[in-house]
Amino acid sequence: HAPYEEVASVAELLPMASSVIVTTSRHPRAAHPGDIVSAFSRPDIMVETSRGVKEALKRAYELAGPQDLICATGSLFIVGEVIESVKRVPAELY
Repeated sequence: HAPYEEVASVAELLPMASSVIVTTSRHPRAAHPGDIVSAFSRPDIMVETSRGVKEALKRAYELAGPQDLICATGSLFIVGEVIESVKRVPAELY
C-alpha cells in the first residue's frame, strides 16, 4: 500500500509511460522509493528507483529519446527539487 495519495493520481499517467523512476525528496519525512514502487509495477513499464531527484533526472535524460517527454510528479517537495535542478538554483534546506 503506497503512503501517499499522489500515487493514485499518477495512475492516470501510466498508460502513457514506458518507464518510471521512483525517487525520494531530501525532506526528512519523505517516503523511501521502495515503499511506493509497487504502485507503478506493470509488465509493460520499466520501473527503477533512485536515491534522489538529481539522480532520477539524470537517469530520465539517459532513457529519454528526442521525442520523449519527462514528467516529474509527486509531492511538492519533489517538484521543487526538480525545478532547483533544472534551473540550477541553490537547494532549499528543510
